[in-house]
Amino acid sequence: MLTPPTLFTWANWYLAQWDAHVQTDKSIPQITFKEPNKDSYNRYRQLMQVVDTLTLDARTLQYDQRATVASAIYAVLTVNCEGLSQRQVGEEFAANSQFLRKDSPFNRTFADFLATRVGFSLPELLGTIQYVAGFLDLEFNYDLPNGLESYSTEVEHE
Repeated sequence: MLTPPTLFTWANWYLAQWDAHVQTDKSIPQITFKEPNKDSYNRYRQLMQVVDTLTLDARTLQYDQRATVASAIYAVLTVNCEGLSQRQVGEEFAANSQFLRKDSPFNRTFADFLATRVGFSLPELLGTIQYVAGFLDLEFNYDLPNGLESYSTEVEHE
């Protein structure tokens, strides 16, 4: 029996696509999600916690799953690439669309990513980005999962 893709399925696929895309684009820092380092892991956790919270809100069903995930990635990356706080992204994105019109290396790179790897344009995502950005005002948890935490400790002591 086939199961339809979930927000998490799309997120994992898009994150792998983003990591591959950003490694070929030198106009922005190599900000990745799935590389084996702490910063990538923390961004991955941020995104997945936003997606997790989105699944709990019935309004999310009004939006295309793929657009929702692409918008969440944009919002999380904006915090990492543009130097805005989570609160600023949540407040400013909901209030206007100036962030999409900004001619920045990040917006150009993300627009290229959308066009070549995802099949959206940045302006198409405006409403979804504004909705998703409101979920960035969360307190993220960066603790390792319990099983991994104890495994890490064991490995460090060997």
